[in-house]
Amino acid sequence: MRLPVTLHFVTVAVCAAALVGSLHTAYLQARAIEDPVARADLGLERSLTPELAAREIDAALQAGDLELAESFVALAQERGLVLSGEQTERLEKMRADTWGRAARDFRDGFTQNETRSGMAMSGAIAADLSGYGDLRDLAREGGKWMQGQETDTLVLGLAAAGLAITAATWSTLGAAMPARSGLSLTKALQKTGRLSQPLARRLALVAGEALDRDALKASLASVGRLEFTAARNSSARLLRPAAMTELRQVGADVSTIYTRAGARGAQDVLSLAASSAEVRAGARLAAAKGSKTRAVLKVLGRGVLLAGSLSLTLAGWLFTLVAWFFAAASFARRLGERIGRWIFPAVARAV
Repeated sequence: MRLPVTLHFVTVAVCAAALVGSLHTAYLQARAIEDPVARADLGLERSLTPELAAREIDAALQAGDLELAESFVALAQERGLVLSGEQTERLEKMRADTWGRAARDFRDGFTQNETRSGMAMSGAIAADLSGYGDLRDLAREGGKWMQGQETDTLVLGLAAAGLAITAATWSTLGAAMPARSGLSLTKALQKTGRLSQPLARRLALVAGEALDRDALKASLASVGRLEFTAARNSSARLLRPAAMTELRQVGADVSTIYTRAGARGAQDVLSLAASSAEVRAGARLAAAKGSKTRAVLKVLGRGVLLAGSLSLTLAGWLFTLVAWFFAAASFARRLGERIGRWIFPAVARAV
């Protein structure tokens, strides 16, 4: 049974309208497949409304998360959204109480490895930069590992990598410091259970396979004799080079996020990312969005870190395009037949 020409025409017109109306969007999505910043901008165009921004700011203020509230404020202002006077007043009140709380949080982060806030995480990082935190974790987890007990191999590996990079920091006049601070923050989040499980498993596998048992034994012996300088100096042999390369890159990416989006921004990325590549995408996003990164992640979630996350949408447009070509070809054939019958009626009757 042949479909009438009119139905063919309607099919072609509908598909063409869908394609023309969305051609620019599809082009932008194709360009954004490998670019987390472009994915974020596209997602925000669809998702961020004045009502959503207002709700998220209220929720952040209610939870006492000043950094997240200010992140949404910055994102709302960038998008031309207006805050209410009541929200502005609540923000000012919360800012006035930050100094005393920041000092307490920094102290708890330094002494207890607490990471409940950005300043607490800064304190935890400072403890590691002094070498105290890494030596403590190396002794605790390394002793378990040597005795065959259940061990957090990621904490052990990050402590070993941190000590090795600390030694390199002095010899390179501080060039390795960003990677060093990024690893400290990653370790602090792992110890408090805030690192995503897929990312923790991946990095733990890298660290566990790369540990040198003899070098670890020598380092632990130095720590036991309170020869901390010797322990730090021997740390360069604790991990094999391939693992050090990956962990150093993760540390550098986390440091970029920390510098541009704050400690809580780094925590948000590391709680979502499932691989080193997604951490790198988070670093690119933070480098472009700065303090707005936390709000972007809150609105768009892990999808903004995933390369190729728009592939299904593009596949839909490709299917529509193919359908349009088939419909157009069928319409052209039916129209040709109709014109042929009109021009050559005798031939058409004979057929």
